[in-house]
Amino acid sequence: NASSPAKAETERATEELSRRDPEFLVNALSHTPKQLSIEDMDQLDRDLRSLVAMGVEAIPSIRDYLNQFEDIPLTSADRAKPAPYPSVRLALLDVLKQIGGPEAIEVELEVLEQTTAPKEIAFLGVALEEQAPGQYMDKLRNSAFEVLGMAVEKQLPGPELAPIFKFLGSQADDTTITALEESLPAWERYAMMSLASAPE
Repeated sequence: NASSPAKAETERATEELSRRDPEFLVNALSHTPKQLSIEDMDQLDRDLRSLVAMGVEAIPSIRDYLNQFEDIPLTSADRAKPAPYPSVRLALLDVLKQIGGPEAIEVELEVLEQTTAPKEIAFLGVALEEQAPGQYMDKLRNSAFEVLGMAVEKQLPGPELAPIFKFLGSQADDTTITALEESLPAWERYAMMSLASAPE
């Protein structure tokens, strides 16, 4: 069929044009397969880079996805090359961090207020401290200890909470250290690790 090459080229051009639209890109990411091939990881990397390059234009679409509280855990089909992110949400949070600025921070704070995922809180802790050192530490600490309190009630396993303890240990001030000491009865091993890694 002589028209097939032309049709294929038109489809490629249409998709390339669509991938300049942040809503299209975020929607594509929301359909990322859970187990990534090398080709999938390459496409994921290109799409994330495109969103970063779009800057603040991409933030409303990212916010819309994050507010849906849907996520896709990511693993690699190739043992030699791990997945670049644990999940699509964390990938998009990293895009926000790279875009930076008040609009990105606003969305990060919205997620911080709503999420109970330890990995997200730990990631946001690092991201917000890099973007605005000390400015949001109270919010970060409150979110972290709120989730730890919920975990005590639900008896969540310690390893799932390890990212929070790691973050708290890396940023520990007097208030955080006191709170960690108070958490010793419930999370002795992880609280001790945080206290041991706390800055002098």
